[in-house]
Amino acid sequence: MRKILRFLFVLIALLVITIVLIPILFKDQIFEMVRTESANHIKGEVVIGDMSLSLFSDFPNLTLGLEGLQITGEGTFEGMDLIKEGNIDVEIDLFSAFSGDQIQIESIRISDADLYVLVMPDGEANYDIAKESAETEEVEEESTESANYTLSLKDFRLDEVNLVYDDRQGDMYVNLKNLTHRLSGDFSADVVDMSTHTEIEEMTVSMGSTDFLRKTNVEADVDMVFNTAQSSIKLTDNSIRLNGLELNAAGSVTMGDVMDMDLKFNAPHTEFAEVLSLIPEIFYNDFEDIETAGAFSFDASVKGTMDESESLPAFSLNLKVSDASFQYPDLPAGAENLNLQLKVSKPQGTADATVIEVPTMSGLLAGQPIEGRLLLKTPISDPDVDLYAKTNLDLAKVAALVPQEDISYSGRVITDIDVKGKLSDFESQNTSAIEAEGVVQLSKFKAATSSFNVPFALDTMNMNWSPQRVAVTTVSGMIGESDFAGTGRIDNLLSYVLTDTTLRGRFTLESQFLNLDELSSAVPAGEEEEEEEIIEEPMTAIRLPQNLDLDLKVDVNRIQYDGMTIEDASGNLSLVEGVAMLDQFSMKTLDGRIGMDGTYDSRQAQPEVFFDFNMVDINIAKAVQQFDMLKAFAPVLESATGNLNTSFSMNGFMGEDMTPDLSTINVSGLMKTMGVKVEPEVMTKLGNTLNNERYSRLTLGNTQVDFTIREGRFSVRPFDITVGGRKATVSGSSGLDQSMDYTMITKLPIDGIQVPANVAALGITGDIDVAVKFTGTFTDPKISTNFGDITSDIQNQVQNAINNTIEEQRQNLTNRVNEEAERIMERARVEAQRIKDEAKVQADRIRSEGRAAAQRVRDEAKTRGDQLIAQAGSNPIAKAAAERAARELREEADEQANNLIAEADRRATNLENEAASRADEVIAKAEQEAQIND
Repeated sequence: MRKILRFLFVLIALLVITIVLIPILFKDQIFEMVRTESANHIKGEVVIGDMSLSLFSDFPNLTLGLEGLQITGEGTFEGMDLIKEGNIDVEIDLFSAFSGDQIQIESIRISDADLYVLVMPDGEANYDIAKESAETEEVEEESTESANYTLSLKDFRLDEVNLVYDDRQGDMYVNLKNLTHRLSGDFSADVVDMSTHTEIEEMTVSMGSTDFLRKTNVEADVDMVFNTAQSSIKLTDNSIRLNGLELNAAGSVTMGDVMDMDLKFNAPHTEFAEVLSLIPEIFYNDFEDIETAGAFSFDASVKGTMDESESLPAFSLNLKVSDASFQYPDLPAGAENLNLQLKVSKPQGTADATVIEVPTMSGLLAGQPIEGRLLLKTPISDPDVDLYAKTNLDLAKVAALVPQEDISYSGRVITDIDVKGKLSDFESQNTSAIEAEGVVQLSKFKAATSSFNVPFALDTMNMNWSPQRVAVTTVSGMIGESDFAGTGRIDNLLSYVLTDTTLRGRFTLESQFLNLDELSSAVPAGEEEEEEEIIEEPMTAIRLPQNLDLDLKVDVNRIQYDGMTIEDASGNLSLVEGVAMLDQFSMKTLDGRIGMDGTYDSRQAQPEVFFDFNMVDINIAKAVQQFDMLKAFAPVLESATGNLNTSFSMNGFMGEDMTPDLSTINVSGLMKTMGVKVEPEVMTKLGNTLNNERYSRLTLGNTQVDFTIREGRFSVRPFDITVGGRKATVSGSSGLDQSMDYTMITKLPIDGIQVPANVAALGITGDIDVAVKFTGTFTDPKISTNFGDITSDIQNQVQNAINNTIEEQRQNLTNRVNEEAERIMERARVEAQRIKDEAKVQADRIRSEGRAAAQRVRDEAKTRGDQLIAQAGSNPIAKAAAERAARELREEADEQANNLIAEADRRATNLENEAASRADEVIAKAEQEAQIND
């Protein structure tokens, strides 16, 4: 007996040791399998924070745990997470893990994960992460071994999962917050009895611009029988709760190339409170305390087939609310006499056969009557609508119907609208076939919410409906400190509402003051703020709606933006499919006036801009403080005073903070300065180098600067400045990295600068040519001059001066001794001068012709650009494209013109050099004939 007990003890010990050791022994092997299979079969980056193995949690199955799983896409979806920070637990049959031939997966649990599924308009989806078979086979051939596995699933769970499904091709959006789901059943059987339990804290489902469910709390228990041979699902016991509404479903679905459905839905209870709960604002505000009365009925069905054609199953829905009312106990007003009928029907066939009918809708809201009706046919091909709505509501009383936690509003809204007709008749202005009349008036409207922490007040808005359009006869109000007023029209409001097309309108807007700083910071207030600390919210790139086609004529007296005051701003603004276009826009600011034309394209990840600017009498000091681009490319201007005029073209991309992405900016233009003085650090260093503080300042009187910005470098062609009272010519470039490479050429008095003692001892007076190089960075400038070998340079100049003096004396002596030689030399000098003069005339003509040709190129480019813009007509998109093409033509013409001028200058210089050489030959030959000896 003792031996048996000892044997059992040893056996139990070995079993425990085995249970402990197996996860350790097999961890590396299974982890390598997971890593290999991920690399072999999944596109993008797969990151696993940690992995665990256990036999204790579900013995004798082996539990594999993956923590911190993250799958990031590639290509179009680069940097986008399909799964983020998720945990996955997989139960594996222990004996299959031992054999290694077929690893059987019996259950999967996904928890604490964020899933984002995106389908692009072209159908490309970020969940399509499986590698192509050829690619997979190639990887598998390179791999020495790839694990095999089978799925004999009995349990599948989702715990605390957030899921977003964004289908931009199908125009569908689903957002599930805190999803918990359990699916159980033996999926290895031919007939599977499945049991599911689902809880969703908030569920939002949208199609187009319509929310079918919004922040709806869902709980569902659905039991089904799945026949694998027939690919059919039959619903058995089930219960579905949407907020407070309970539904039952019955029927079956058979899957395949043609899906056959026969489903029926109904509400087992008839209390009005259930359907009322579908309104989120009511359900989430003390729903259990609401006093309700009245009844409702609901039923729906889906019956028919669905395949890849446009034929859809028949569908029907009936909802009726009768003599209903509700009121919160602590609120003074309620809703009563509510009656509503909703009927939706469609036979087997296309969705265009759908008919939506609301034959009656009426009630009292805080004692104020509302009524309306709706009939909508052929909603896809040509919506045929019959709409009537009438209200006269004091919104302050309406606001008292439901507790308001984060919003307050008041005012009066009056609607009396009657619209009948087909959308095609509205769009073609077939007024004989349509009816549209009525008014919408909103007055003394005020609203405030923490989601937009600037108060909004609409003093008045009147909209008159007619068959042609909706005329906005007047609109005025305030947004925070900003006021606005205007008139206009909306051309296709009905088609915009019914088919979600682009809204077209024309408006004239005026304002005395717009505080754009206040509007840009109108973001949700933080729940907690540190004492005496103000956190400034960063700006984000402005995204313009792509479903707007608006023309705005704007006139604003004063604008406050980013600390800058703008006055007398006016011009034309167009918004078309996410692109803003400015035309003849001008404003007063920075002590001068700025005019601009161009486009702002917000459709791309980085908004793109194309603008032409014309600035007159701009204060340089103020401009440098406002425009980071000036600080970045020309920091020397931070110490500048004076004014400038400039015109330039700019294109590039904007950053998320709505400032230009300077690395992408291309600029070409011309700047004229007026009385500008600069004392930058780099000039101070030059003054120290020359030992004369006069050269620490430079003046740009009426200077004209031809400049460009390309690939992050600011370049200037040679232009004149004044340094220490002396004229100087500057050219070169500087970069975003603060590096600089400039050259300044001037003449300086030798007795006014620091020179070596041995040079000073020569006693030379007058000016010498100086070339100064500015390199390094603006914060650490490097100064170099052609004084690098100053002694030899100046000694050469002295020796040349002595030689010239000797030569002059010798020539005078020769002339006195030999008059004939003088006559010969005089004739030679005259001939030499004639050669030079003729060469100069020809050279000047070449230069003139080159500049004329350059101007013709520029004029032709401008003419062609103007023709392109004129041909574009009033089409905003075509006009924007034409303006961009015209700008490119001008830039190409400028480059070609500059090349023509440079070539003419080169030819003229060569001609003058050749003439000088011929003149020297004439002089040399004359000297030989005159037999003048040194």
